[in-house]
Amino acid sequence: MNYLYSSKNGFQFFDEKKAAITEEIDTLSKSELESSNDSLKIMLNAKHTLRPIEFAEPCKVDKGEVQIDISNDRRFGAYLFRDDDKEPAYKKGRRIEVHLPFSCDEEFFEIRSSTFTTVLPKAEIRDKELVFIVDFFSDVDSPEQIEKKINQETDLIMKYANWLNNDISNFNSSIDSIIDTR
Repeated sequence: MNYLYSSKNGFQFFDEKKAAITEEIDTLSKSELESSNDSLKIMLNAKHTLRPIEFAEPCKVDKGEVQIDISNDRRFGAYLFRDDDKEPAYKKGRRIEVHLPFSCDEEFFEIRSSTFTTVLPKAEIRDKELVFIVDFFSDVDSPEQIEKKINQETDLIMKYANWLNNDISNFNSSIDSIIDTR
């Protein structure tokens, strides 16, 4: 799984999008620019407006029994009894895979928004879905705790999406002013 919303600088991303609009305007002839500012705005807005991130309801898939490394899980104390810190200790657990369908450009999940924290969500991108896993132990974790883990990760993904959607909205609303200044 990869960290989301972290590998591309958002300020740079939006500056490049603004530069693309400016370059397109600069390629137009003087008569094209003077013919109809309104139609130019409509055309450039249609072409350059970014669709915000939207999610559908998550889907949970039980992936069955798995071996989970408990080496650093304080609930089990395995770290106290290991001679070699490099060797993991395993316990049988279960895995739920959460699929969160989205409709936006996949590239958005690489962009760091202007607002962020040091806690980043982790997921894989597969066929227009973010997929993350939640491992648990049936003999230790209650159904409420498992649901809480799923909700926490989903909420973190949504929080970052909302922050980026705010940046996208600001960019979209700036398109007309970019056109007007050219």
